[in-house]
Amino acid sequence: MGNEGAVAKLKEFASLCHQFLQGRPSIFELRCRLERLGKFYRVDPLPPKRRVVAVDGSLGTVGSHFPYFLVLMQAVAFALPPLDSPLVEHEVFSPLKPEVREYLEERAQKERGAPDLMAEQRVRELMTALELRVALQVAEALPGALVLLDGGFVPFRNRAGELFQALCERALEGGVLLVGVIEEIASRRLGEAVGLGFTGFSPHDREVLYGCLDLGEVFELEEDEEEPFIRVFARFGHHPQPVAFDFLREQKEFLPEILGVLRALTPADGRGIPSLIDLADRYVRLQAAEVERLVAVTVPPELREVFLSSHRRRRPF
Repeated sequence: MGNEGAVAKLKEFASLCHQFLQGRPSIFELRCRLERLGKFYRVDPLPPKRRVVAVDGSLGTVGSHFPYFLVLMQAVAFALPPLDSPLVEHEVFSPLKPEVREYLEERAQKERGAPDLMAEQRVRELMTALELRVALQVAEALPGALVLLDGGFVPFRNRAGELFQALCERALEGGVLLVGVIEEIASRRLGEAVGLGFTGFSPHDREVLYGCLDLGEVFELEEDEEEPFIRVFARFGHHPQPVAFDFLREQKEFLPEILGVLRALTPADGRGIPSLIDLADRYVRLQAAEVERLVAVTVPPELREVFLSSHRRRRPF
């Protein structure tokens, strides 16, 4: 089968990206415009003087199409120094459960969506809640710790609002510092201020900030009364694509300490993410083969054949 059509379409896409960046202002001009929204400053590494804990989650799916599947989720806390006993939570989601199926159908009717799409949303919500439950255990067990969440605060708040609020309150009571680590910047808070010169549409923060920060430099947005969190963009690694960190406004006084620790935990020759986040990801990650094996030893073969085995997997090629 020839790929000429695919190549042509991909070239069209590459041309579109090129045209968009052709009008990108210079780094100097971008920085001048960004200074209307916040401030640039350098951060030096600071050895941590408190316990640092990263919370992350992972999931694996076994089965075929809706509703014949299950999702195994787990969330863990990975700490330096290591915890005496691991903090881990598990959850299993499946539309085959009568109460889940009923919930999805009611939600689909209320939100005018398909049950399978509601299932995808519910999985994201449950995964978020699982991570927050582990983080809440950390906050209760380790007063004064620095806790890194894998992701920004807004998705946590939107998907599991009550749990996130409980975590924030417990953190403030116990002197626990919370940080949301955002590896993939997808926000659009800077575009309106610096968008002039970009071609076609207002840019996202990712393309605005690419190459704008020096190694060890951050860009802190000015506080906005309408925003409950503080957002800081940072380049702590060799790669020119920055990452972002979310902080509670009530913990603004700890920003110098937290940023210094985050830089100390980030390999300078890497992509800019604190190594503890990557270690937690590796520790918690559920491989497909592992999930299949767990299901195989707990669900009898005849039940797997009826409810979870995909007919497509029986193809001879």
